[in-house]
Amino acid sequence: SASSSEEGCHTVYPNPNSPASGYKVCLIDIVITGDGTINGASTWQPSSWWLCARLQLKSCGWRPILTYFEYVHRLTVNGSLTMKDPATGFMRLYGNVGTRVSGLTLRAPYFTRNTDGINVYGGFDSLLENSVVDNGDDCVSIVPTGEWIDGGDF
Repeated sequence: SASSSEEGCHTVYPNPNSPASGYKVCLIDIVITGDGTINGASTWQPSSWWLCARLQLKSCGWRPILTYFEYVHRLTVNGSLTMKDPATGFMRLYGNVGTRVSGLTLRAPYFTRNTDGINVYGGFDSLLENSVVDNGDDCVSIVPTGEWIDGGDF
């Protein structure tokens, strides 16, 4: 559900770095659960994202991220969900508050380029647990602006 403030966003507190400003959130209580596979379907075929990136061709353009969540308050992703073979990355979490990620399996061949697992950019109160990330790049990256992040059982 979306909040009712200006442009669908509002401010939540606290922001440990700037208590007066809080954090902007635009979606609340997003839950993704269950099992199954999300397949990015990248391969080493001539028209593939991976080959284009490996050869560093300018004609590649922008490569999509498999899942992207921005400014969500209370995001939950759990279950026996598998994601595989993304063009560039599996999951980007940007400016979220109260994120819980558990039970994921993220897989891409080890020789792929920039198939980041989970990237956390800012926000706070994030828990990443009980998951497997097996790829050719960063398994989990946390940009220094994030606070209160617990990487349990990764």
